[in-house]
Amino acid sequence: MEISYFVAMSLDGFIAEEDGGIDWLSMVAMGDEDYGYNAFYAGVELIILGRLTYEQALTFPEWPYSGKRTIVMSRGGRVKPSPDIEISRESPEQLAVRLAGEGVKKAWMVGGGKLAGAFRQAGLLNDFVISIIPALLGAGIPLSPGGGRLEPLTLLDVERFRSGLVQLHYKLPAAGG
Repeated sequence: MEISYFVAMSLDGFIAEEDGGIDWLSMVAMGDEDYGYNAFYAGVELIILGRLTYEQALTFPEWPYSGKRTIVMSRGGRVKPSPDIEISRESPEQLAVRLAGEGVKKAWMVGGGKLAGAFRQAGLLNDFVISIIPALLGAGIPLSPGGGRLEPLTLLDVERFRSGLVQLHYKLPAAGG
């Protein structure tokens, strides 16, 4: 199973402001450009969210993950119930084993940073699409906090956009090759 991390970050490595704010992402919003999002989203079978990211998504004018099975990872916080949302208290490893057993081929680990760090430390993130926004936040939620081991990645693609955004696509090489 492939678990992708499709995310935007500032040039200094933050995916959100310290309070979780993401309004700064609008600086690259261009009506005719989706930065590959629609094609990526079409290829994903399910969405994995952290509780805080889920709560933030609930504040948007409309649910951003319409039409996709969504799992919210929560170890202790209360999650507002919804008929379209599955709550999981599993570890990333347990969830990955369950989903692979269900035949899931591609999932999008939306985040945030803590959840990305947990999936990375478990060796479960294997596809990275990182959109670098031409801005320095100075502080915030890092791309993948919490240490871990060195993981060399293979660069698949680099794309530069009119807005100044640069998108990098990396894969984690398969174990043993």
